[in-house]
Amino acid sequence: MGPIRSETGALEYARQSYGLAALVVDAEVEAPMHLGDDWKEGLLPVARLRVLRVLKPSGPGIVEDSMIAVAYLDSCSIAFTRVGQRVRVLLGGGAPIFVADSGMNGAAIWDAKLGELFDREIDRLAGVPRPSGLAPLGAE
Repeated sequence: MGPIRSETGALEYARQSYGLAALVVDAEVEAPMHLGDDWKEGLLPVARLRVLRVLKPSGPGIVEDSMIAVAYLDSCSIAFTRVGQRVRVLLGGGAPIFVADSGMNGAAIWDAKLGELFDREIDRLAGVPRPSGLAPLGAE
């Protein structure tokens, strides 16, 4: 997807992303991915996230305080490398391992104003305001 440069585009992008997401959660990184010098050849970098709130359910078993695995598959994946990082994230794939695709989480947004609009639309679709203290994924 090319860069999103309009308010209408940002809103539609958010709606499409939310619709494509298999799971939407507020979560906290419990065990980070090992990338760079910490990565071992032959291993799939995976982070363990504790679910703080389920906003779009994926199926049974994923509830508040449950753990989910999120893999780093390629350069379009979001890397969760900081213990304690809290995020609102749209996930693809499914249990047992999800993927946080940067494109699904607003990477095509052109500027900060449109990024805020994208986030507000995701919050509206989720029906829950974004709690303070959640890191913006665009900064990853």
